Amino acid sequence: RSDQNGTAWSDQNGTARSDQNGTAWSDQNGTARSDQNGTARSDQNDTTRSDQNGTAWSDQNGTARSDQNGTARSDQNGTGRSDQNGTARSEQNGTAYSDQNDTTRSDQNGTARSDQTGTSRSEQNDTAYSDQNDTTRIDQNGTARSDQNDTTRIDQNGTARSDQNGTARSDQNGTARSDQNGTARSDQNDTARSDQNDTARSDQNDTARSDQNGTARSDQTGTARSEQNDTARSDQNTARSDQDGTARSNQNDTARSDQNGTARSDQLSE
Repeated sequence: RSDQNGTAWSDQNGTARSDQNGTAWSDQNGTARSDQNGTARSDQNDTTRSDQNGTAWSDQNGTARSDQNGTARSDQNGTGRSDQNGTARSEQNGTAYSDQNDTTRSDQNGTARSDQTGTSRSEQNDTAYSDQNDTTRIDQNGTARSDQNDTTRIDQNGTARSDQNGTARSDQNGTARSDQNGTARSDQNDTARSDQNDTARSDQNDTARSDQNGTARSDQTGTARSEQNDTARSDQNTARSDQDGTARSNQNDTARSDQNGTARSDQLSE
């Protein structure tokens, strides 16, 4: 997921993985982007959707939010994408999944994967990247949505992975993107996948996760990849939780939320 060599998870020219028409990378029909047998949505080859060292989806050292050993953020045994020990895919010390060195996960050339007009990869209109049908992105039985070939799920044409129409990545119907069995994809220790120190998954140095040339992947108009309506990429009522009151629910109103208006947001500097 670096835009360096034009391969894995880079935005090169622009269409794939954009949620423009309610198709790519959205969960519309209750099946796409679901984990069916406990293994799907794992990065098996250490390169797909990774930044730098082939340790999938981590910005730093190949640890935080990476799928290295078939455990974190992989659905292997029917406990799909759950944070069981309060550590995996959580941002505990204000470092994990943040861009600390002003270069990681940035677009060196000022174009690919940038939020230039306050729309690309911003969540504005209640549709893109959301789970709409109460079954989408749940863990059912299986193998779907694994990145197996080092190039799958890349953005080839430029507008890729922008949510142009929505409160993207929010769960609107109270059950979508949840695990019905009370464990999978839940944060059990009130720490996993939450921002505890108001800094994790934020841009701390005013330049990290931006583009050195002032365009690519920076939020120039204060809208792109921000959550403007208090709904985008949040869990409104019961969505993205489990029916048993534990799995992937935000128990303390803090896990994976923006407590002080800073964590996991692009404050003012981008």
